[in-house]
Amino acid sequence: MKSCFEKFLAAFRHAFAVETSQALSAEDRALLERIARAVVQRRMTGPALLLLESLRPLNYVSSQMLLFLAPLVGSVVSTRDYDRMARMLEHRESLQILIDTILAQEASLGQSDKNGGR
Repeated sequence: MKSCFEKFLAAFRHAFAVETSQALSAEDRALLERIARAVVQRRMTGPALLLLESLRPLNYVSSQMLLFLAPLVGSVVSTRDYDRMARMLEHRESLQILIDTILAQEASLGQSDKNGGR
């Protein structure tokens, strides 16, 4: 039988464990694509990337803040997409995927501008 101290040590070993990455669903990726497209179309890539990079250390806290504000934002934004985004932010890799998607769409927009200008 384990002593209380051994039980405490066993629990403490995993107290700060980081969750394993979870693959995003097709709907999640589609939502990230729409968000990235909206950012790039509005020419807000720089401010969006600055915001996302600054939120990276507070990824989980940011998701919880979004869930807290859901009743207020629900009258303006689709609550289904809003809740999905808040849930995605709980996972560390979601911000990097969003950043990569914004950068890819910005690059493709820049490439199409170069080709269209000839």
